[in-house]
Amino acid sequence: MAAKCGENTLRRWNAIPDPELGAHVYRLAAPGLSIGIVDIESLPYNNDTLLLKMLGKAESAKLAFSDILKLDPNLELRQDIIEVSIKHCIYLEQFRAQLTTGELDFMTYVQEVEETYQRWVKQRRAEGIREGTIRAACKMVRNKFGIDASNPGAGANPSLSVRISQLSESQLDEFTAKIFEWQQPNEMIAWLEDSARFVKSKG
Repeated sequence: MAAKCGENTLRRWNAIPDPELGAHVYRLAAPGLSIGIVDIESLPYNNDTLLLKMLGKAESAKLAFSDILKLDPNLELRQDIIEVSIKHCIYLEQFRAQLTTGELDFMTYVQEVEETYQRWVKQRRAEGIREGTIRAACKMVRNKFGIDASNPGAGANPSLSVRISQLSESQLDEFTAKIFEWQQPNEMIAWLEDSARFVKSKG
């Protein structure tokens, strides 16, 4: 991989274009060598080259990094790249005095992204905890009353799982405590209806 590969370098290595592998990819004509050169800086910006672009010069890496941020936030590859980039910048801190202006700009950019990323991680963690609590509450309903909370209610009423998911954090905590007190499903339904009316009045 070469961050920047000029004509002189290509001639020196007897590198010839390899159309089978794509533009800006070269094979070395030297006998006995089955290796090549990829001119990272000259590659187009697309989904297939993003990871390679991250290995290029600071400006190319920054552009590639910004494109990676546009990917689905739930894509595992996206998170892996961000985490690796953050760790790489932490490693580079010890060489700050030797870095170019472009490299320092890239580090600053990644650090700004890190703040947003960490907020996203915390939000996802909180959402995961809430989703787990909702699943546990629905399971408690099934165990206590033999009711599948995912089934739609009578008429146009939403399912119990939908009603439970609409509870606030404090209401959800209260629900999981009160389910041990209720003896009949209609007590639970009445509580959910009262809770829904309370939320609407607050809105």
